[in-house]
Amino acid sequence: MRIGTVTAGLMVICVVVFLLTGMGEKMDVVRHFTFTPLLPVRGGYVFGDVSAIWLGQPWRLFTPMFLHFGFMHIFFNLWWLKDLGTAIERVFSSRYLLVFVLVTAAFSHVLEYAVSGPTTFGGMSGVVYALFSFIWIRGRLDPSFPYRMPQQLATFMLIWLGLGFTGWVGPIANWVHSGGLIVGAVWGVVSSGYIGRKLGR
Repeated sequence: MRIGTVTAGLMVICVVVFLLTGMGEKMDVVRHFTFTPLLPVRGGYVFGDVSAIWLGQPWRLFTPMFLHFGFMHIFFNLWWLKDLGTAIERVFSSRYLLVFVLVTAAFSHVLEYAVSGPTTFGGMSGVVYALFSFIWIRGRLDPSFPYRMPQQLATFMLIWLGLGFTGWVGPIANWVHSGGLIVGAVWGVVSSGYIGRKLGR
């Protein structure tokens, strides 16, 4: 099916940033997209103060989602984004998806920083986990919702999330993933009307 407008836009931005940052290796460019500012010093970079976000650099709440480190990282994130993002745009609207993505990015990035401190994290995977959990939960609670997440796929996504915490699959921004999962699941429950139906009984 035709890729949604916002979905396509997000994918293009990711690819452009990926190329500009040299697949995430040009730190002089990467530092402009990180959650915590990276300040150049002799021989490298040090983390600055996160207060920069509310002192004139609010874009840092969102821009880490456009950073990707390596081809496989961006390939799989954009593959999932293409399908899941387009599904949300088809059911609701482009504006709905955009708000969903921005809320997810802000929450998951703040959670990662709150738990792990200043690190150089990035990727669209937090948004992907939010889209996944939204479709999964909404599909289970709302009979009128047109999409259903296969249980095998849901199991795989949860196992992969758990594996990230073991360290066996390399350095992963686990709390970005977890934050996305939380946002999507809560959004799915609330938007499904499930709570209202239960309270109305």
